Amino acid sequence: ARVRRDSASPSRNTDDGHRTVSRTRPHVEPTGRSPGLAVPTSAHPSLALRANLVGNDASASKGDRTRRRILDAAATAFARAGTASVSMGDVAAAAGMKTGSLYFHFRSKDELIDEVLREGIGQALAHLKRAIAAQRSAGGSAQALLRTAIEAHVVARHDLSDYATVVARSAADRSQRAGDPYLPQERRYGRYWIELLKEAQAAGLLPADHDMRLLRDLLFGAMNAPATGARRPQEIARALDAMIGIA
Repeated sequence: ARVRRDSASPSRNTDDGHRTVSRTRPHVEPTGRSPGLAVPTSAHPSLALRANLVGNDASASKGDRTRRRILDAAATAFARAGTASVSMGDVAAAAGMKTGSLYFHFRSKDELIDEVLREGIGQALAHLKRAIAAQRSAGGSAQALLRTAIEAHVVARHDLSDYATVVARSAADRSQRAGDPYLPQERRYGRYWIELLKEAQAAGLLPADHDMRLLRDLLFGAMNAPATGARRPQEIARALDAMIGIA
């Protein structure tokens, strides 16, 4: 992937007549092979996982449903064209609203990008925690917990494909990201995996002398491999179980 940084400026006029504050953020051009959580945007989302998104449930308010429509439209547009190439007008058109109405919900494109990132990471973590809690309630072993975690990650990557692609492109460039508001969620997700791997290590499933942070990062690389995008999530998860010896 080719990384390009948007030019830094305190403010700018958008193509739809609004003035918004801008901060420098990395932009990764789409190349067809995204380096992180990305999967093809043609993947069909699971209704079960998508239903957990705020705004998709029957009791959601009109405001929540509108916000969900905006975020879904933005995630799809950013995943396909890259954040730098998509304007607020583009997102508004995709969401079926006027550009001025979009600014009622999000003050700038940067704010919208951050919310898409928070949503993608937050829903992946929530799905992982639900799956692990269910496995613990059933008395699952450390091996069962790790297998469940791997499948939960792969399923979330598949079901939230557009959000996952945007997260992956942002994660590809680690520089100048210290102030990004979604980073605490990203760190929580990483720490949760470290805890699971240490539990597996304590149970003798993983070598005692291995660095769990390194193992987590390598496992993420395997789970997020773009080449697996056409495979069923459960098929990928079982192959990963075999790869690390917990099948």
